Amino acid sequence: MSNNMIYVETDQLKACASEYDRLADQFQNDWKIIESKLKECENYWQGSFTTDMDNVMKKVKKAREDIYENTIKLSTFIKSAADLYVKYDGDIAKALQDNPSLNAADYPDNVISSVNVMTKPELEAMLNGIYHDYSSYKDGKLYRTYDGIVPGTVNCPWYTGKKAEAHGFDLSFSTKPDSFNGKHWYERIQSTDSYDAIKYEGGNCLNKMIEEEGQPITDIIISFPYAASKNVRDCGHVLYIDQIVDGTVYYSDNRNPKIESTCSLAEFLSKYPSSNGTPIGCVHLKKKH
Repeated sequence: MSNNMIYVETDQLKACASEYDRLADQFQNDWKIIESKLKECENYWQGSFTTDMDNVMKKVKKAREDIYENTIKLSTFIKSAADLYVKYDGDIAKALQDNPSLNAADYPDNVISSVNVMTKPELEAMLNGIYHDYSSYKDGKLYRTYDGIVPGTVNCPWYTGKKAEAHGFDLSFSTKPDSFNGKHWYERIQSTDSYDAIKYEGGNCLNKMIEEEGQPITDIIISFPYAASKNVRDCGHVLYIDQIVDGTVYYSDNRNPKIESTCSLAEFLSKYPSSNGTPIGCVHLKKKH
């Protein structure tokens, strides 16, 4: 590659970075005008609508600040990469070797998604750890961690809660279910300061989620209206999907607490509704950075 070509490509990169800067400033200014106009309307808002709009405004402001900050980060990254491109005569491998801090981790979160996909052996090792968690394991029986769960029972709410903990989620619920029945989880799981609970309703919830957020996608809780056992049928069912990767669903539930299962999305969507009814909805747990 000629030096002239390197400089031309570098100029193009820097022009791209400058455009990001301009767009970030324009975005910031446009949204400030919108926020200002909404603020002017506060006198016309009544009751709970005022509170709801207040909450929306806070979220919009946070999103605006994040997008602006990440766009500037991306611009800075491009400029740094362009300078190294010239310095190393286009030898990107050598540039990265000499500058290990300049890697994918330097991209903002909205440019590269950090989805922690696990291998099946890793997931199985995690399940084994849950099963032998001695804080809730005694005399060959698993003991409750949630109110309303009978000691010694590996039921679906207990198991889903333990899997959420293993994945790093301290779940919060909007109201305290009387017995943490599986069918209640979709409705009552709520977002916290550490994670967002993104909800998709109905029998097509998993497809809606994938269409909206893409794959791979991890940490999904799905609720069904019925339990498989007739004596507790009205309690419903809940389970934790570890991940969906290239159309393959990785999951386990309380029926086989040490078995990590895999199947296609179509197989999953035909298997569970046949015994547990059409899904009420699913919740994507997404950690905040």
